[in-house]
Amino acid sequence: LLSCDKDNLSKPPNMPGPGPDPEPEFQPLTDSYGKIAVGRDLGRSRGSPQAPEELWLANPDWTDLEKIYTTGLGGQSLDDIIQRIKFSPNGDYIAIDEGFKLTIIDLEGKVKGTAASGNYGETFNWSPNSDGIIFGKYADGLYKLHADDGQLERIFKSDDFVYDHRPVFSNDGTKIFFRRDSNDGFYSILKTNNEGKGVDSLYTARTGFTDFSLGLIWLDPNFLIFPEPQGFHWSFNIRLLNTITNDHNLFRTNFHISDMRPSPNEQTLALFKGYVFGPGGIFLANLNSISGDTLEYSRFRQHDQID
Repeated sequence: LLSCDKDNLSKPPNMPGPGPDPEPEFQPLTDSYGKIAVGRDLGRSRGSPQAPEELWLANPDWTDLEKIYTTGLGGQSLDDIIQRIKFSPNGDYIAIDEGFKLTIIDLEGKVKGTAASGNYGETFNWSPNSDGIIFGKYADGLYKLHADDGQLERIFKSDDFVYDHRPVFSNDGTKIFFRRDSNDGFYSILKTNNEGKGVDSLYTARTGFTDFSLGLIWLDPNFLIFPEPQGFHWSFNIRLLNTITNDHNLFRTNFHISDMRPSPNEQTLALFKGYVFGPGGIFLANLNSISGDTLEYSRFRQHDQID
């Protein structure tokens, strides 16, 4: 891993004590401020499935490396915790999925709020103004955990025996989009307002295999992009949905996607390929190249096993 300064590339320092090399989650950088969050799985080095996970912070040049929080997680693989650490858009808070519990902390490691998620590995997202995170509970609804006072608010009530989850805000904060899985073998992409009033269905498809750690991604001005399984196989395609017209495009990748993240300017989409049926790797897709059912992407890095 290289630092953010392209004119002075350097590898991060070794972490003190036992544990594997760090893997980063980058906070959105501003002109005056920026941090990197690094998760550590101590269970691998100590040989204990109950060992905790640690959260460290560092500057982009890897100075001022410090441990700020020890989670209640244990016995999970490092890739699980890494994809469940998210900075708030303003960079003041960090949200962590600790298994069946979501926690918001500040940059000093002080807990600002906790909430039982009800589901292992539940996908959550920050509100655009950084006032809280939103997540779903099975047969219950969509909840918001507020960062300022730690209060938990249910903003949308689900129907019985459906799973409303993977919620994401539009960038203006006025709308919430989420996925609904029901027991009839189909799922839908739904829309409600930021108070949970009114609901519209935008897209419906057969469920097939699903990975509940993969959420919806909002792209300005009015698009959702998300991985869609090919039947009951471990490979995914990518669906782009226009939330105004409900038009949608399907882009075929034919490999297992373990994570998917856009660049801050929404020009590039990083596709993390799992090592199911072949080596893993990172692919970069040019979102400006979208034409019909074609999305251009190229391999950025290959791994025999990607975490």
